[in-house]
Amino acid sequence: QGQFFSNRTLLLTAFSSGLSAFVGYAMLVWPPQFLARVKGMELTEIAVWYAIVTGVTSAIGTFGAGWLVDRLGKHNPKAYALVPAAVFAISLPFYFGFLFAPTWQLSLLFLAVPSLMNNMYLAPALAVVQNAAPPQQRTVSGALLLFVLNLIGLGGGPVYVGMVSDALAPEHGANSLTYGLLALLPFVALTVGAHLLASTSIPRFAPAADKGARA
Repeated sequence: QGQFFSNRTLLLTAFSSGLSAFVGYAMLVWPPQFLARVKGMELTEIAVWYAIVTGVTSAIGTFGAGWLVDRLGKHNPKAYALVPAAVFAISLPFYFGFLFAPTWQLSLLFLAVPSLMNNMYLAPALAVVQNAAPPQQRTVSGALLLFVLNLIGLGGGPVYVGMVSDALAPEHGANSLTYGLLALLPFVALTVGAHLLASTSIPRFAPAADKGARA
């Protein structure tokens, strides 16, 4: 454990992944309630259309990110952190579209982009861990990565949005959830910055990666 947290690449990867999960889990938990309360989407419509959008985009994002960073990482190891930084930055304006679109159909269409890109950090992060950690520590390092990202992400993201929404509910009613999700956007920017910072450490640990199988 001490070697994991003393390794700058692993530490920054875990931190940036935690922020990614903070955004990702919040945007997985709260959009159904937002679409129902604010956009007037029926529960039966959510059960079909939201499930399809999130299921398809999650699969494409996870496998697509792995394929993309494998190709780019051969030429530039920083791609394992730069790709997540880029996709979170690209997704930022689509959050506004999701929140302020006039209909639930348009809102769901805008949501498809963040839903796709919110999943494009995990495969690169796992690849970084497998490359940066010594062979005998890769299993534990992978477990610690998942522990940290779920501690920050699952433990913080949905709770944060809910707290903001609850605090504003007396004044804004159902629209308080709009502000709760809007309050998540600074964390998207922080996530981009965290991945950019993580990218600065990856080349330094390239020799360690060469001791074992590359991702």
